[in-house]
Amino acid sequence: MSDNLFSERLKEKMKERSLRQIDLLKAAEKSGIKLGKSHISQYVSGKTVPRENIINFLAEVLDTDPEWLKGNDKSDTAVIKPAEPDKKTTGGTKMKTFGKSSKLENVLYDVRGPVVDEAAKMEKSGTQVLKLNIGNPAPFGFKAPDEVIYDMQSQLTQCEGYSDSKGLFSARKAVMQYYQNKSIEGVTIDDIYTGNGVSELINLSMQALLDNGDEVLVPSPDYPLWTACVTLAGGKAVHYICDEQSDWYPDIEDMKSKITSKTKAIVIINPNNPTGALYPKELLEQIVELARENQLILFSDEIYDRLIMDGEKHVSIASLAPDLFCVTFSGLSKSHMIAGYRIGWMVLSGNKKIAADYIQGINMLSNMRLCSNVPAQSIVQTSLGGYQS
Repeated sequence: MSDNLFSERLKEKMKERSLRQIDLLKAAEKSGIKLGKSHISQYVSGKTVPRENIINFLAEVLDTDPEWLKGNDKSDTAVIKPAEPDKKTTGGTKMKTFGKSSKLENVLYDVRGPVVDEAAKMEKSGTQVLKLNIGNPAPFGFKAPDEVIYDMQSQLTQCEGYSDSKGLFSARKAVMQYYQNKSIEGVTIDDIYTGNGVSELINLSMQALLDNGDEVLVPSPDYPLWTACVTLAGGKAVHYICDEQSDWYPDIEDMKSKITSKTKAIVIINPNNPTGALYPKELLEQIVELARENQLILFSDEIYDRLIMDGEKHVSIASLAPDLFCVTFSGLSKSHMIAGYRIGWMVLSGNKKIAADYIQGINMLSNMRLCSNVPAQSIVQTSLGGYQS
């Protein structure tokens, strides 16, 4: 059974019956069938095919033949029409209901959603749960450096107004100097954007770039926010393999095979979240060459670039690609144990001429959100300067 064929037929029947993913979830709950939002999203996106009993259930709800749904060459024969959902009334008048946007149908962020919900249920029943689903150092006793806390307290009265939409000059200057030391050439103050964590900037960068149907290569396994943001922006996240048998490094041949005329960019997460793999320079050079051959943007999520083993060196892929347009992300949440402060940054480098229109889009969205958290911006200079333990 083909995953893609099942997905296409499932979507066809859902559209024909005017059913959304939430309707299938409600039907499953009524029937006592254990089915989560993430399961249905994976079926719809073609990532996986359900078990036989789930296929039969879906076929019944969609009023179709399970064999046809599985992709077998059999005519689509109606089975049983699902009952109309109950509509609440008040005073004899049908109440209008409000659902979520269809843009969210295939958006998943389970590490902050269903996984946490399940953990909360376990905690209510008395089970102690260690929450390792997100990189949040504080609950495990890791504290921010005293100097960082002191400097923020000292500057609070100077942080009451908005900053420049890209961020405080002092913060961006410190970031600029940091990347000069990482051998990324040609980065100016204007190429740096601060954000309420890297998460905000990932979403902003995808919204500014993608049209419906555009494709972005994303690692698998990945930090799920990347897939979610690509999807929310109307794009399609195409996952390339990071092979466990090869130290979790990206499979270059698999990446090559997944590039199409619709591909806009390659995303790398280095060091990788969740695998922890640190990519060697030789591998990064292969990825750069692939992007060069296919004229793709390189997005590099480097939030863990300072959390590596002694004796190892992190190489920013942008330092190897001065002729390409590169977008590099990092921040202080992990390295300085201040995840709750919400301070990250995005750096544009390389051939900015070819991305002039895209950069205008980034500036527009950056202006719309006014600015990032100013008190958190105020400690970037302290955090990146001086002695680094």
